Amino acid sequence: MTSAEIRVVIIKALNEALVIPVEVQPRMADPNADIRFDEFKIDSLSATEIAMAIEDEAGYVCELGDFLAYPSVQALAAHIAGQRSAVRQ
Repeated sequence: MTSAEIRVVIIKALNEALVIPVEVQPRMADPNADIRFDEFKIDSLSATEIAMAIEDEAGYVCELGDFLAYPSVQALAAHIAGQRSAVRQ
């Protein structure tokens, strides 16, 4: 999966697990928008649901610390794409 495809997976997981703040909603559809996770009200339960959805869809075991280490949708998507690429080599 590419970073762009993984971004779609993350956005889908966010949409399913959270009530998206009104000010963030328009940027969710913009593939170039770099949306920070701190713009959402993510609690530990929501983070777990999002991480499980990412694992189901992208095959990457997402740790809760990944949301801090890669604090935006783009950064996490790029990290996951890089990890998946490294595994294939």
